[in-house]
Order: sequence, then structure tokens, then C-alpha cells
Amino acid sequence: SIADGAKAFNEALQRLCLPPNMNEAVVLEGLSKNALLGEKKRVKAELKRYDQVFMQKKRRGPTRAEKEPMRPLYTFYRKLKTQLTKIERGGGTTPRSGRSSKRPPPTAEGNDSDGDDGPEDKAEAEKQAKLAALLREKGQLRTKLQKYQDQFVKDNNRRIRFQRDIVPIDREYKQYKKVKDAISKLTGQ
Repeated sequence: SIADGAKAFNEALQRLCLPPNMNEAVVLEGLSKNALLGEKKRVKAELKRYDQVFMQKKRRGPTRAEKEPMRPLYTFYRKLKTQLTKIERGGGTTPRSGRSSKRPPPTAEGNDSDGDDGPEDKAEAEKQAKLAALLREKGQLRTKLQKYQDQFVKDNNRRIRFQRDIVPIDREYKQYKKVKDAISKLTGQ
């Protein structure tokens, strides 16, 4: 049913630590190839999981209409694949400068073809790891804030309007703002 699909979608978002509006909120530009590959693998696993659970319950694969609740996740998966293709074809951008990457592709061992893993490469890898961690934390906090807001509306029959309304989750809200600021600084936006 549609409700089952929506529930499965929300559970997948929680496991992936992604916000519901991931296609607008998550910035893929500037992530390393390894970070993109890891995220693509995780998203693909969630899409496969949905199909497997569906197959166990219904003894058949889901139809296109039954996959509709998962569409945003499919769209996000396509965005990941597109960004990876850009990087592999040399059309990606370097997060520091915003210009096209002219570096040779990594060798099979994962190192650059010249074998140089200088301080700049290590700093860039650390930056990418920090960005990925911040994006995950942002997703987790966003989910927590959204749950609180939904429950608040249910309990009070109105939206959050006053500072006192967010007192129970004020720490998470402040942390969410800090994380967003840190992401902006890292991505230069």
C-alpha cells in the first residue's frame, strides 16, 4: 500500500541520515569520489532492501506504481551517479577553487598515478571526511527537529511560533544551526 511505501521511505531516510528534502538540501558538489561511491552504495542498498521486503510480503516484485513512494531516493541515487560520472570524466570541480579538476584519475590502488600523497591531498581527504560527517549529522538533527515539530503540531493543534515552543529541543536546534554554518564554510557557499 501507499502508506507502507511512505513508511519504508521514511525508515530508509533515517537509516541513511538524510533529510526528507535530500534532493534540494544535500550538496554533492565538492564531495570526493570515495565519499560519493560510499553514499551511492548505501542508497542502492536501501533501494534493494525495499524490493526485498516487498518481495517477502507479496511474493512478487513491486510494480512501478508501488515504487513511487521511493522516487525521491531514486532521484537522489541518479544525482549521485551523475556527480560520479562528472568526476570520472574530469568535469568535476575541486572544492577549493571551483575550477575543473585537471588531476589524473586514481590508479587501481586508489593512489594518484604519480604516487604522490602530499599534505594537500591529505588535507583534502580530511576536509571531505569532515564534510560527509557534517552532512550525516545535519540529516540526523533535521530528522529529530522534524519529529519534534510534527509531534508539537499534533499535541497543540498549531505550528511552532514562539521561542518557548522549542525549549525542549533548543540544544538540537542550536547544534543544527552550527552544523549548517560549518557546512557552508567548508563548501564555500
